[in-house]
Amino acid sequence: MDTQSGGAGETRTRHYLGPTPGPVTLDYDAQTVPDRIEVRYRGRVIAATPGMVSGRGRIGFDWRPQGGDNVVEVVVIGPFANTRWRYRLNCPVN
Repeated sequence: MDTQSGGAGETRTRHYLGPTPGPVTLDYDAQTVPDRIEVRYRGRVIAATPGMVSGRGRIGFDWRPQGGDNVVEVVVIGPFANTRWRYRLNCPVN
């Protein structure tokens, strides 16, 4: 699932990961202006960049859905003007 955006502020995007547990990765490119990327599940941060980052990187987490709730929210926090970023969230792999 690819997502791309730009501009200052907070962008929230919901992604369906399905009921199958397994490792999930999020590959990002925050380009030159630093951003913070968080993955939230049930209101809790389950993975995040180590603070504000620029350039490319990867974060990951162990997907263990609960009670039929198969959706995560990716929050990109871009507090600076002219920020541009994109990410790819990869579904669980067994």
